[in-house]
Order: sequence, then structure tokens, then C-alpha cells
Amino acid sequence: MKKKKTILLLVIGILIIITLSLRVTYSYMKAKVEKGENTNITVSTCAKIQLKDNGNSINLENTYPMDDSMGLETKPYEFAISSTCEDYVGFNLYLISLNDNQIEDNNIHFAITNKNKIILSEGILNNQEKSEKDFSTEELNELDIGIKGIHKNIYKILNKAMPLKGESTYQLYLWVDKDATNETMRKNFRVGLSIKSYERENNLAVDLSNNGFDGKFKNGATIKKDDENNFGLYLDGKDDYVDIVDLPKTIDWANGFTIEFEAKWLNLNYWSRVIDFGNGPDADNILIGNVENTNNLMLSLRIGNSAFPNEKIFDNIIEINKKNNYKFVYQKNNNGYEETLYKNNLLIENVSYELTDTIKNIKRTENYIGKSNWEVYGADKNFCGYIYFLKITDSKNDLIIYYDFSK
Repeated sequence: MKKKKTILLLVIGILIIITLSLRVTYSYMKAKVEKGENTNITVSTCAKIQLKDNGNSINLENTYPMDDSMGLETKPYEFAISSTCEDYVGFNLYLISLNDNQIEDNNIHFAITNKNKIILSEGILNNQEKSEKDFSTEELNELDIGIKGIHKNIYKILNKAMPLKGESTYQLYLWVDKDATNETMRKNFRVGLSIKSYERENNLAVDLSNNGFDGKFKNGATIKKDDENNFGLYLDGKDDYVDIVDLPKTIDWANGFTIEFEAKWLNLNYWSRVIDFGNGPDADNILIGNVENTNNLMLSLRIGNSAFPNEKIFDNIIEINKKNNYKFVYQKNNNGYEETLYKNNLLIENVSYELTDTIKNIKRTENYIGKSNWEVYGADKNFCGYIYFLKITDSKNDLIIYYDFSK
């Protein structure tokens, strides 16, 4: 039986009012936020995704048209999106300008960040995708009630997948763009915020860290039960893998990190990887995998194309057809860095490096689960088996990436 399509529209009655006035030779913004009750429009059955704020507001008192870096220093409007749906859903987030605004949309700059201040979407409002077509006539009428006005333009500013029964927190920044002219003085601008959910396929590794580092299942990678009835990410060892989005240079690898995962190898494919993050082969890689066709496990941290001395091989660690937990800790000490491996919470080995250089905090664009960046040379093979979860934290124990395939 075909599943019934699930759509949900929520409108939060937030009207962000920006008033510009001229004082001496500076342009000042006065602002307040008016909040109404949320308007919940249920189009079909899964009305279990919510947009909720924490009672705060955007305060633009005595500010002025500014560049992007200054705009991101202002106080944001914080909200959360949560789902209790049993099915896989995603959402589109919309920003709505009102037709009686006195400032044009092309003068307003926005940014959406996650709780760790990583920018997920930003730009001039008028340059975003206009999406009135996403709403029926009935929904548009309800939308206008929710924003206490008449919509002018509806912009899609963010599209994200939701984890099953998960919640994500975001911040919305708004400011008058630095290129705004004197025509914006003593004028008002109002926006509304809305969300619409949709069914999605179970073809994403959703990053539970709320950092947005989702991955796409490729070539048949899937979630399924192993022979012990445990759910996990299954990779067939031929061409399956997960392709993770770009990892920005703002991630702090250099001060240390922890990588923890649970996996079951079904076959020791040649140099197969659990993870390989980098910019191609020998390009600042962070990789974990088995050595050749052996049960030795390797953690390699490349500085440019150099692996030495940031490469450690742990002998006779992998057990075929057995589910095990592995945790690598890479941290600073008095002389440089040390690297520690735990297996099933038991200490296996600790080694210290006297280092002056370590892994770089740079943007990495070729990031995989189950696939090697060296695959282009035709030798390295893909991972064969199950990966149940992968969690990476920084030196402060803040999440960088977290996937849980076991649920």
C-alpha cells in the first residue's frame, strides 16, 4: 500500500519590525518583535513537527546598516524545530515579507546558523528562491492570518532533513545590508517565519549534532538489520558509501578530537575505510580503515601529503563478523600530542608524538564513510559490513558529527 503523503505547514506569528532613522551622519535602526500565537495548519496526518521559540527576540535598537561580519555579531532570534513523526521527514523554512513594508527586500540581509554558529544559509533576501508556489490558496490565507498582514514575497531560506523524533536549534540573524541607501531612512520592514514539512526517503545520514553535516547514501548503501537483528548502515564492499557534505575550516581538529564508532567487518577489503575526510588522496586526510587485507586498524592524519608521524597502526584489532566499539582520542600533552585507542571501553594502546605541526583546520570537500579517497588509483576498496554509529567530538567535547544508524 502506498503511504499517504504527509505535509505540514506551521506559521509562527513573529513580525520583526525594523525602523530606520537618521541621526547626524549615521543610519540607525530601531526595532521590536511582536509575537502572536502559532498558527498550525494540518494538511494531512503527520502533524507532529513543530516550530517553537524560546521567548527571545531580535533586538536591533540603535544599530545601523552593516557588513556581514557585524551583522552576525547582533543578537539573533532563536527557535527550534522538532519532530515526533514515525516516518522520515524534512522541512523547508520560509521567510515572508509583508506587502506594506516600506523597505525593499533587496536591502535586507539574513543568516541562519545552527547552535554552534555555523552558517547554514545566508544572503540578500531578494536573491533567495521565491516559493509562493509551495503553498495552496487556503494555506496562503492561513499564512496571512499567522503573520497578521498580507504576504508580499515568500522566500525559501533553508531545507533540511529531520532525524526521527529529533530536535534542532537554529538562530535567525537579520540586518540592513551595508549597501542600503538613504531611501531606507525612517521606514519599516516586517517579516514572518514559517515551516513546511514533507516526506523524504531514508537515503540520508542525518547529522544529529545539529551542525548540518548530513551525508547521502550512494549506490545502494542502506539501513538494514544484521544477523543479530541490530539495525546498522550496511555497505556491500563493492561500490556503496556515504558522501558527506563539505566540512568547513571552522572545525577545530588541531586542538584534538575523539572519533568513536561501532562496526562489524564482514570482509577485510584492501585498505577499506570506515571514514576518509580530505580533499582527495594525500590531501590533509583524516582516515580510519584496515591495513591492506589484514585485521590491523590504522588511524592516519595527513599534513598535506605527509603521513609521518601522524599515522598509527594497531595490530590484530579487527574481528570479522563481530560487532565492536572503537574510540580514538587525539589530544595535546606537554610535548606535543598523544593518541589512544579503546576497544569496547578497554584501553588498547597509547602513543605520544613530539610534534610542532599537526592536522590543519581547513575546508575538506571529499568526505566519505566506507570509501577511500585513494580509490581513484584503482587499488583501495570499499568497506564491507555494518557501521552502527559514528560520533566525532572536539577537544571541548562538543559534537562535530554524530550519526546513529541503529534506530
